[in-house]
Amino acid sequence: MGPTAHDDLTDGQVIIAHDAMTLAVAGIRRATTDGKELPGLEDVGGQWPRVKGSLRVRGASGWICLDNHGNPYNKAVPVVELAPDPPHQRFSALAWPEGAPPKEQCLPPSSAP
Repeated sequence: MGPTAHDDLTDGQVIIAHDAMTLAVAGIRRATTDGKELPGLEDVGGQWPRVKGSLRVRGASGWICLDNHGNPYNKAVPVVELAPDPPHQRFSALAWPEGAPPKEQCLPPSSAP
């Protein structure tokens, strides 16, 4: 998808789609060992528990960090409001479960595997 200007990211669906694709591409690239053949699904899936700290991924909504189970940690959620006029929704803001974006270290709390 390439670089996207902040003004283009006023739609929650675009932000989520952009971040999902960015994360998938990062996983594929990190799992590729020789640069010529596509990695196997298990190799790509094995990357998810590593997406934190220095291996975090920068998304349109900020840092993408995953916990030991591959679930997003403190991931931004686009807040939209319903509107009477088309397109019937408006982007309002980004919100985080912990109230603020993850710090640059992007380290989820430790949990059992």
